Amino acid sequence: MHLGYDATLSSDQREKLLVRWLKSIQPEAQCLYILGDLFDYWYEYKTVIPKGYIQLFAVLSEFVESGIEIHYLKGNHDLWHFGYLNQYIGLHLHDGPITISIDDKKMFLAHGDGLGKGDFGYKIIKSILTNSICQKIFSLIHPSIGLPLMKIMSQLSRDNHVSSNPIDSNQSQIDYSQSLYQQDKGVSFFIMGHRHAPIIHNLSDENCTYINLGDWITHFTYLVWDGSDMKLKQVDIKKAKEINR
Repeated sequence: MHLGYDATLSSDQREKLLVRWLKSIQPEAQCLYILGDLFDYWYEYKTVIPKGYIQLFAVLSEFVESGIEIHYLKGNHDLWHFGYLNQYIGLHLHDGPITISIDDKKMFLAHGDGLGKGDFGYKIIKSILTNSICQKIFSLIHPSIGLPLMKIMSQLSRDNHVSSNPIDSNQSQIDYSQSLYQQDKGVSFFIMGHRHAPIIHNLSDENCTYINLGDWITHFTYLVWDGSDMKLKQVDIKKAKEINR
């Protein structure tokens, strides 16, 4: 989603679309997983958070109050969540990948950044950004300076990694999923974001599938497990339609 970043649709327009969609799925949703980069930048000071997103927080709170669990995996643009969404809204925050089982299907979920071999430069930067001392130093910067600085850092780190071929965009994450599958062949689905290129792709063993969620900047896609199958769907202002496998 990268809320706070204006694309073809502004951040405000995309937030309103997201809120309408969340309300539409609430009656039948059992659990919601957000795989990172809901925000384009985020930093929680002790008594200050980025302004806005009131409608979104309200509907997420309604989900939790109605008994629908929400799991939030931090992305590379919103690493610095320190508990606000957990304490005040009731989301389950995760610092890294998680493995879950639903209807006897084992699923590996991750944002997707920095996984596998290579990308050493990013991994060094991430180790700095997640270092508690560095975070403490940043917290000393006044929010009026710190939050605009976060926005600038986010713009500088924007990765132009989307190819016209979704396989090419996702190749590093596909390779990582394949290597993990060789270690645990009980996993049925590897589900990630980060690459902004929606795809459902069978690994070398057709009993296992890699899926990228896409984004809500260009594709407006989301994934549904209906009890027997994974369906990658696309939100449209007028209607929702399935993307064929």
